[in-house]
Amino acid sequence: MSALPLLILVTSLGIAPVIFMLQEESARLRTALNLAAALLKLGLVAWLSWQVANGALFEARLQLVPGLDLVLQADALSVLFVALSAV
Repeated sequence: MSALPLLILVTSLGIAPVIFMLQEESARLRTALNLAAALLKLGLVAWLSWQVANGALFEARLQLVPGLDLVLQADALSVLFVALSAV
C-alpha cells in the first residue's frame, strides 16, 4: 500500500475544514493556508508523475465494509487527470 494517492487527497480535504472555521477577518491567513496546501499538492503530484514515468505503480486500498474496498490507483492516464486538476 502506498500512501501517496491518499496524501494528495488529504492536502485538499484536510485543509478545507480549517479554512472554513477561520474568521472572516483573517483573510491573509486563509489565503496563506490555501496557497501552502496548493503548493504541497503540486509537489506531491510532481513526485507522483516522476515516479509513474519511471515505472512505479501506486495503489492505496481502504476497506469500507467487508467485501467493499475503495481503491486509489495511479497509472499514466490517472496522473494526467490529477496533474490537470492540481494546476
